Amino acid sequence: MNNKQNFFRVVTLVVAIFSMQTVTGREMLRINENENAKTISLELGETFEVFLESNPTTGYQWVVDELEPSIMKQGESSFIRTLGVGSGGNHVFRFNSIAKGETVLRLSYQRPFEANVAPLKSFKLNIVVKSN
Repeated sequence: MNNKQNFFRVVTLVVAIFSMQTVTGREMLRINENENAKTISLELGETFEVFLESNPTTGYQWVVDELEPSIMKQGESSFIRTLGVGSGGNHVFRFNSIAKGETVLRLSYQRPFEANVAPLKSFKLNIVVKSN
């Protein structure tokens, strides 16, 4: 891919990120590894994204281990590469609050083909969903 194509991809991504808003009209909440073990509050119908560093070429991937599906709905997930092929980047998960309540989002960074091996990393987020 040439520099012109990379430039247009970056511009498109930046425009998409800044134009996203939730149903509540607030800017979409973006969570990263710095928020590990913290608590967030959401309005009913609000969407948020979790960005976690990842490198799929190593065989590791982020997996959702815990989330109450009656409170939060898991949406799309994607990988945003930071450099060229084979480089790391961010695994992005999107979640939408669908009911009032409290839940825990727990993710682990593991190799799915390695049974009985502890995850390399883990991520936890406490979520409180309030009615509008």
